[in-house]
Amino acid sequence: GTLSPIRLNFVDVLVLCLWAFGAASVAGGGYKWISYQWFLHHSAALFLYALLRGLPEADERFPGAAGAMLLVSAVAQVLIAFFQGVFQGEVRPYGTLGNPNFLAELLVYAGAAAWVWGRRAENRESWKKWLPLLIPLFLAGIGLTQSRGGFLLAVALGTFLLADRVGWRKSALSVALLVAAVVLIPNPLKDRFLGLGDPFAFERINMWKASVRIFLENPLGVGVGHFKYYWHMARDPVEGSIIRYAKYARTPHSEFFSMLSELGIPGAIGFLGLGAAGLVSLRRAVAWKEPVALAATLILLTSYLHSFIEYNYHVLGMLLINAAALAIVSNRLWTPLLEKEVRTGPMVKGLILALLGIFLAYSGMTVAGTVLEERGSDAFKGRRMGEADRWFTRAASADPWRATYPDSASAARYRLYEDGKGQDYLFGAIEMEQKAYLRNPLDYRYPARLGFLFSKATDHFPYPERARILASSIRSYDQAIALNPYSADLRYLKASLLSMTGRKAEARSLVEAILSAEPRYVKGWTLLAELLESEDADKALAAYEKAVSVHSVYRDLATESYEKEFVGLDGRMVEARIRLLRSRLGR
Repeated sequence: GTLSPIRLNFVDVLVLCLWAFGAASVAGGGYKWISYQWFLHHSAALFLYALLRGLPEADERFPGAAGAMLLVSAVAQVLIAFFQGVFQGEVRPYGTLGNPNFLAELLVYAGAAAWVWGRRAENRESWKKWLPLLIPLFLAGIGLTQSRGGFLLAVALGTFLLADRVGWRKSALSVALLVAAVVLIPNPLKDRFLGLGDPFAFERINMWKASVRIFLENPLGVGVGHFKYYWHMARDPVEGSIIRYAKYARTPHSEFFSMLSELGIPGAIGFLGLGAAGLVSLRRAVAWKEPVALAATLILLTSYLHSFIEYNYHVLGMLLINAAALAIVSNRLWTPLLEKEVRTGPMVKGLILALLGIFLAYSGMTVAGTVLEERGSDAFKGRRMGEADRWFTRAASADPWRATYPDSASAARYRLYEDGKGQDYLFGAIEMEQKAYLRNPLDYRYPARLGFLFSKATDHFPYPERARILASSIRSYDQAIALNPYSADLRYLKASLLSMTGRKAEARSLVEAILSAEPRYVKGWTLLAELLESEDADKALAAYEKAVSVHSVYRDLATESYEKEFVGLDGRMVEARIRLLRSRLGR
């Protein structure tokens, strides 16, 4: 075997631990496919970090090339953002990054790099011409994005960098004047800080509270990428909106709270450890007069601060920039804790190659599944359901972990059943939906769809079997409700089935619980009225009248299609029932 030198410092240990925590969730997570995708995402960053850590400490070529690429790309992004704002009417242009907050963060990176490199002795003459152009350009780009986080990062970074040139007092005064201008002069950024616009905009604090609740229930985390599945169980209502439990969050909009909920105590400690390492690195870079390390450290700390209110590390490009900056800092500012030569024999090399082969093979299966799914989607849109079913089924076979493929095949088979192709397609749809649920038991939509399909299947069985199928439908809705307990629609569907099976009291109790949480759910009021008609005509009439009242108040306020459906009403049917009840009561 050959001897391979290993030099591990504190930063290396933190990076390896965070990567290992994420890798472990592939085995422990509820939905392995999503955990594996994030494993690849983080492994790409680890690979780049390890590759750059192997560069000689004094090598200036990579930092120089990386800095030049960063500045060129930042200038290009600002120009694209100006085009989007002026010619395409984008209120908050985003360049090619898809999110204005990420564009603002990138421009802060570039500003830090430009300033630090411009302060180096060998660059000062040439940068005297460029700095007065680049810094205002980047600040203008940040202003275009209207990013509150980007503005605050620019303020913090500007205070630090100006202090190096004019002293802390003058620096703080200059930045204070900028902040005062933003506060006093009417502008879109000020409006965003004041929260003007949508009065029911979902606040990040609610996402963070949900993350804390998830953590308290799962101190070791729920697995990378799994926050969105636990969100439904931990969320708060949005008071004053038409639907109190309508908002959906894929992430907690904070990398710290992502770590807390998804990787638990180990992840949170590792994340805070990186922040502490960043502060130590800043102190060393300033004391040791390391301009390259200082620029990289400022990029890291900028990103780290932003990550408390943003999901920037979820974006591979942003993560790779940080991995490269962290490698530079680790090389130049941190001494090894362990220096050792390890002999790597044929067995170790063979094991590594075998693991890489497995990863490569499954990545190929993922790509194959995606390509087959795209063909199935094209056929589905063209209403060629038989062809769509075949493509989706092949995709499900190509990638045995992803749940969306059998779910799509189920949808295609149900359309074939609706088109009169026979009940076997309905049974096939149930079979594929069960596979989707087995692959991802955390997504409430799969058991909800099973509940619907089972209810349809009751039409094809005589009474004894029909009761069993109905029980399966109710059980499926129970599973969906357990995953999304505040969904009015899921509980409404279950209540309807309970009513069909003669369990009126249970149905009524469930509907009353729905209306307690969602008082503007018009379908809930009409179902409650139907359930009360045979028992209490007065209460039934009041429920119908409540449905009419809610509908009349909110039908014009509903702007989204799901809101319109939420407050929708079959006016003719309800008015007929009201007249009948009034006649029965002699009114």
